[in-house]
Amino acid sequence: MPNRLRDVLRLVGTLLIVALVTAACGGNEEPIGAPATTAVADDAQDVVTPTSVEPVVLEEEAVGSPVEIEDTFARQNGDIQPLNGRPLDDETLLNIRPIAVKIDNDEKARPQYGIEDADIVYEILVENQITRFLAIFHSNYPELVGPVRSARSSDIDLMAPLANPLFAYSGSNDIVGQEVRTAQANGLLVSTNFDQANSAYIDRDDRPAPHHRTLFPAKLNQEQFTTAPIVVRPVFRYMRLSDEPVADAIDTASFEVSTNERTPAVYTWNNDELGWERVQAGTPHLTESGAQLTPANVVVLEIDYTISRADAASPQAITTGTGAATVFTDGQRIEGRWQRTVSSQGFDILDSTGKKVRMQPGQTFVHLSRPGDLSILGFGEFGATGTDDNS
Repeated sequence: MPNRLRDVLRLVGTLLIVALVTAACGGNEEPIGAPATTAVADDAQDVVTPTSVEPVVLEEEAVGSPVEIEDTFARQNGDIQPLNGRPLDDETLLNIRPIAVKIDNDEKARPQYGIEDADIVYEILVENQITRFLAIFHSNYPELVGPVRSARSSDIDLMAPLANPLFAYSGSNDIVGQEVRTAQANGLLVSTNFDQANSAYIDRDDRPAPHHRTLFPAKLNQEQFTTAPIVVRPVFRYMRLSDEPVADAIDTASFEVSTNERTPAVYTWNNDELGWERVQAGTPHLTESGAQLTPANVVVLEIDYTISRADAASPQAITTGTGAATVFTDGQRIEGRWQRTVSSQGFDILDSTGKKVRMQPGQTFVHLSRPGDLSILGFGEFGATGTDDNS
């Protein structure tokens, strides 16, 4: 064979190999909020690390699962705030550490204060068939937040995607306290509870104990507790100008979530406010400022609860795996599934066609619900009511 022909064939073969390798390596986008490494527990009885499960491949997924999700605000469409999708007008916000606050939802704790300024609010089942909130503040620190209550094991996995948020709470049992300390050692959160940051809390005289403890977020000296890098990762996706409306979105007037069996929450779409007005125990859920809680989005994730290792009377939310999901946004609902392979990632929500679900920018309430907790209502329906006398 002539030397020139042999050289040409070698060149073609090399180019084919490079093309095949490039194709094999491409398209594997990192899941939302995924860190470079994940800590591993040495002793399951004393150490808590982010939980993980094997990836669940949904039938409607395209090749390349787990589902491909942008992992930074820049890849979502440029300058948006990572936790609420609103325009990022001041980049210094990216140098501010989120604060996660455990907030009371007992009837005697209402009206709460500051919760209306949270970017994300998780509603989580606790003992006695009631719920508490884990509110995530980043875009705005209100003057006061509360009433602040005790930590639960469920809280840790929910904070893991945020990369070292400050965790504000008041009290815990010994096992939960050890779980929080271990999570801090593993770089998942920074504990700033009442005992550690006493000067940032007060007990209000006009509130009965234990519904009186109040946090001043601005008084948490962040550098005092940690100098870890700040990398605020998204937890959910928000709409971009280029996005098309979801084809199978269903117009929805109102719905009820009854995870809190004593005082279920009912949401009704307010087209003027572009949000879901929340009613609890049959009355508008007002904050101390007089504003009704009206989040732009409500996400209902159907999950499993197990008995907490920390307390046999306390349920623990399992927020890795997969399950049914319903997203309420812009006066409509989108039904699909959620997937989360490790707790250091955000929630991956797919509609019935496998398309990534994006919501309107703004505050998002997230219900960690059980099967059967969600009921779709019509106009004028208010669902069940109740009275919460748990102390």
